[in-house]
Amino acid sequence: MKARGLFFLLALVVFSCSKDNIKVFFVADATVMCSGIGFQKCLQVKENANDDWSNFYDPIEGFDYEEGYSYKLQVEVFDIENPPADASSKKYVLLKVLEKTKAPVSLTKGGSWMVTKIKDVSGFSRNPTITLTLPQGQILGSTGCNKFFGNVALENNKFKVNSIGTTKMACPGMETEQLFLETLHQIAFYKMENDQLKLLAQDKTVLMECNYMEERE
Repeated sequence: MKARGLFFLLALVVFSCSKDNIKVFFVADATVMCSGIGFQKCLQVKENANDDWSNFYDPIEGFDYEEGYSYKLQVEVFDIENPPADASSKKYVLLKVLEKTKAPVSLTKGGSWMVTKIKDVSGFSRNPTITLTLPQGQILGSTGCNKFFGNVALENNKFKVNSIGTTKMACPGMETEQLFLETLHQIAFYKMENDQLKLLAQDKTVLMECNYMEERE
């Protein structure tokens, strides 16, 4: 009887310790650049839904992260005895993906867009593309012929480009490039409708319609 009672007590202790090692992590839909041993991309993680995001420097074994999705994970945490210098003293192992949610497209997070219409023109032989890199304020992409690059400012749904430069390759049908670059400088505002980006003139007429591209240019 004493042996059985001791076994039960040990099992309870082991179970309690194991349970304490199991955590729920919320993971944001975008990584950030962070500095640990060197510069790297870090997950943004928190243990409570109402907390602020924190940079997470360690890998989570078994977790296949996909940018653009937020997650709720069940993770087991192990202590590492005598870890190497500058290495983590913890090991994180995925137990279960509790939730995986596609994040709504937001222009302020950057991304790539295919231009499907400029003013009343569509059906391009090669569609222009726009990629925004934020918060650096960079815009780049393709005119349908040449690569272009420059700066963009976004604030309160305002959209303003400047310092646009392009490569100088000649292509058949340069009309698309000319129309695209001229219109790009006329844009004053933007609005999102689901995954579609609409770029607007000062009077709020639609100048460009763009579809979100899952893969960045």
